Amino acid sequence: MLNPPSLTAIARGRGPGWRRALWGLLWGLFALSTASMMLGGEDAGRVRQLPWWLQLLLSPLMLLPLWWVLHQFREGIRLWIRRVPLPPILKFIFLGLMVGVPAVSLTVALGLNGDDLDPDPALNTLLYVGPVGGAMLGWYLLRRFYAFSYHYPFWFQGIRGVIEEQGYLVPLALLSGDVFTALLLSAYLLPAWGINIASIFVIMPAEELPQGKRQPRLLGWLLFAIVPQLTSDVFAFASYWGLGAILGRNFVGL
Repeated sequence: MLNPPSLTAIARGRGPGWRRALWGLLWGLFALSTASMMLGGEDAGRVRQLPWWLQLLLSPLMLLPLWWVLHQFREGIRLWIRRVPLPPILKFIFLGLMVGVPAVSLTVALGLNGDDLDPDPALNTLLYVGPVGGAMLGWYLLRRFYAFSYHYPFWFQGIRGVIEEQGYLVPLALLSGDVFTALLLSAYLLPAWGINIASIFVIMPAEELPQGKRQPRLLGWLLFAIVPQLTSDVFAFASYWGLGAILGRNFVGL
């Protein structure tokens, strides 16, 4: 039977030495899948026309140094965040969007299909503000009731991306028997979707986060799966409708 305390410990990042090897394997597969998509995708020709350093800068591979920098310098970043004269919830949302939106936009748009929500890169990035900001608000609200670290948003958001992205491509690949493609896509989408929410929990000062006391169990895991999805969908609809009204286009239904 599933042992909830063990699953909770794993989600928090605790466990034996195999955890480092597991993370190394995940990031290795992420790098491999990123390289294969950039070299063989539909937009590979357009990307290769750019200078090599710009290709690297725009590459989803930048998630690797980004994740390292956030962990390595988080105490210094927290000192800066404490000086920002805004309420904690606004810091959480604004700073989270500064990291999360470019991360998910670059990895999904450039890494997977190039056009994504919209062919215009600037507008495409702007369209992610609503759904990513909504998901962040959902996790912020959950933190008022539950005590958890960045590991929970990373895995729950990452798994959501693996299941839903590109029209449920990973589940469809598994159903067709293409296990290798499903594995590579999963290793790519887990960090791509996980980091965009988890990053703000890495750098946000603990005292400026809601101080929930409950330990997540089955009910908490269920809420972790539902609440951020719900708030993301609500904010996505509102932002798409608002942008559509301003630009005279229909973004609802993307």
